Amino acid sequence: MERSEITLARVGADELMVSVGSQRRMLTLPSALRRCDVTGAVLRDDRLVVSFVPDPDLWVRT
Repeated sequence: MERSEITLARVGADELMVSVGSQRRMLTLPSALRRCDVTGAVLRDDRLVVSFVPDPDLWVRT
C-alpha cells in the first residue's frame, strides 16, 4: 500500500471518511476526537495510525 492511496476527510463534526485504494469507510468519531483536527496518517505494519490534535476553539477552558 502506498501513502498516495490513503485519503482522510472529515464529514461534518462527527465522522471521518477513510479511503484506501478503492475501499471507503465512514467512522463515527468519539466525542473527544470530534473536537480535534486530523493531522495525518501513517501505515505501521498492518495498521493505519491516524493522528489528531486538539482544536483550541472547541475545548472549553476553565
